[in-house]
Amino acid sequence: MSLHFSDYRATERAFQLITQVAGRAGRAEKEGRVVLQTYTPNHYVYRFVANYDYLGFYNKEINLRDVTSFPPFAKIVRILVVSADQQDAHATTARLYNQVNEYLNKNKSEFLYCKAMASPVSRVEGKFRYQIITRFKMNTEPAITDFLHSIVSQDKHPKCSVFVEVNPSNMS
Repeated sequence: MSLHFSDYRATERAFQLITQVAGRAGRAEKEGRVVLQTYTPNHYVYRFVANYDYLGFYNKEINLRDVTSFPPFAKIVRILVVSADQQDAHATTARLYNQVNEYLNKNKSEFLYCKAMASPVSRVEGKFRYQIITRFKMNTEPAITDFLHSIVSQDKHPKCSVFVEVNPSNMS
C-alpha cells in the first residue's frame, strides 16, 4: 500500500522499508525467506529490492523526479493550517490561498503546481488540518519562499496554527 500514497517519496519509502525488513530475514545460521504480498507485483521497485540494487533504484527515481519536476529539481512548499474549529481552519486556508493565487497569477511561469485542499490526514488530536501545496522551479525559489513566509506571518488568527514547510518529509 505504501507505493500508492500521494507522496512523491512513496517508492523511496517502500524501497527502504522492504530492504530493511528483508535484511532482518535469515540472520545467524538460519536461512531466511522474504514473502511479499502486493497488488502490483510488476512495479519496478520490487525488481530493485530483489537484487538489492540501490544504485539502479536511485537512477530510476532521480530520472523520474527530473522529468516530473519534483525535488531536488523543484521546490515544494506546504502551508499547513491547523485548528480545533473547522470553519476557522477552512477560512484561514482560503484567505491564504487567495493571496498565493494573486501572486501566482502575476508569476505563472514560475509555478508548476498550486492547490488548496484538506490535508490527507484531515484531523489529528481533534484538530482540523488544511493545506496549500505549491511546487515551483528551483531558480525562482527564494522569492516565492520569502513571499509565502511573509503572508503566513502577516495573517495571524488566534484560533489557528499555520506552518510553512519546505520540501516536507511527509505530505500527509
